[in-house]
Amino acid sequence: IINTGIGWHEARIPTIQTKVPRAAFTWVTAKYKEHFNIPVITSNRINTPEVAEAVLQNGDADMISMARPFLADADFVNKAAQGRSDEINTCIGCNQACLDHVFSGEMSSCLVNPRACFETEINIIPTKQVKKIAVIGAGPAGLSTATALRESGVGSVVVLDRESQAGGIPRHCGNPPFGMREFKRILTGPQYAAYLTKRAREKGVEIYLNCSVIALHSQGQLTISTVLGAMQISAKRVVICTGVRETPRSTRLVSGQRPLGISTTGALQSMVYLKGKRPFKRPIIVGTELVAFSALLTCRKANIKPVAMIEQAGKTSAYGVCDLLPRIMGVKLYKNCQLLSIEGSQRVSAVNIMTADGSTRRIDCDG
Repeated sequence: IINTGIGWHEARIPTIQTKVPRAAFTWVTAKYKEHFNIPVITSNRINTPEVAEAVLQNGDADMISMARPFLADADFVNKAAQGRSDEINTCIGCNQACLDHVFSGEMSSCLVNPRACFETEINIIPTKQVKKIAVIGAGPAGLSTATALRESGVGSVVVLDRESQAGGIPRHCGNPPFGMREFKRILTGPQYAAYLTKRAREKGVEIYLNCSVIALHSQGQLTISTVLGAMQISAKRVVICTGVRETPRSTRLVSGQRPLGISTTGALQSMVYLKGKRPFKRPIIVGTELVAFSALLTCRKANIKPVAMIEQAGKTSAYGVCDLLPRIMGVKLYKNCQLLSIEGSQRVSAVNIMTADGSTRRIDCDG
């Protein structure tokens, strides 16, 4: 048997990272295969039974070699053999908890399966008692928690959320990628929210919307506010999955007035995707976390033209490859740059920044 592998974790040409298309290098194995009369094995970014079968049917190899996909799901082979490939927890090629951990002398694991290599320490044990559990929050965390509780045998699981639709923040994040871990496909935020909601309901989770939990009492008693008024419900256990909030301008200690046009990424996405509004035309984006690049994509969706992105550090907070996005969109990216103040009375009219050389600059913008 001849086993072939292409490149390595730190190869100058990416060969195993997320950005590499699935089965991208099997053509190399196919060229070798022409010159051998013994079985040839191929590998690299083959992480589903369907992709593996297509490689074999195409004649590129005789066998498939996998490693990381078995960290993502130890039952990969059993599920494939039983025709349950849609249930496989798929490797996303991030390398963060497997190879990166090994290189730093830590225990190897998996970002999409934290139980990998910790199976004796992290266990979901079936409950011995039928209980009623209330989950506050119908975002990804709340829906996933509720689903896992039902799968572990909890008799009644109720999810409470103040919004009119379940799914949380992803509902108004229209850009991908979502769902690679759970559903083996790249989804937009609304699609991801719909999948999570559907899966929870299929498992028997009860989801109550347009209701806010206004008080949590002892012994699992909750007071909720609904369109019919205040009500009381009781549960044996209460799980709080109410998410997080983005850092507001006040916390960042940015001086200036508070005119119209200052927004977080979450508020921007809500206005664009849920309400069809365009809150500004020429904003400046502060920060280079992943949410900042989500803001860029949301602006593109709404035909908004950002004038600049600014980052206080010397490098992008998100992955370095993200630097390409503002360049492609024609947005100037300033690093080692500090936001000093925001100008405007009724609406944002400009910002003042300090650049890397210590000089100040005024940039006209409306948000």
